[in-house]
Amino acid sequence: MGDGRRGRLISASDRKQAVELISEAINAGACLYKASAELGISKRTYNRWKNNANDYIDERVTCARPEPVNKLTKEERNLILDTMNSEEFASKTPCEIVPILADRGIYLGSESTFYKVLDEAEMLAHRGRAHKPQKRPISTHKAMSPDEVLD
Repeated sequence: MGDGRRGRLISASDRKQAVELISEAINAGACLYKASAELGISKRTYNRWKNNANDYIDERVTCARPEPVNKLTKEERNLILDTMNSEEFASKTPCEIVPILADRGIYLGSESTFYKVLDEAEMLAHRGRAHKPQKRPISTHKAMSPDEVLD
């Protein structure tokens, strides 16, 4: 249970079991700090879990969080997509487009933002002048010894 890391998620059932085990050890004569140390939690954590009357459910995963202040709006995403799909930039990659726009004094987002927007729009495909990688069938010929090839 205890790997010594702070802030790890512990399910409500594991917490309940830990409280029961430590309470049982204390009733049998063990010290609180030693019993809680065996499970890798502090005395303070044990007391907090024990004094919580209701079934504590960890809400770190499910709680409502405010949207980030710097989250792209729909208009900003559309502007990035329109820029990427414009005739001038249609065959360029984000690592080429972002510096060109920066030279013009325009900042729409970082390269990673461009890639993220393209991925979310399911438009992340091969871009640029290089040919798209091709899969070729594996050769059916096999050399068993020098100067000998078998079909």
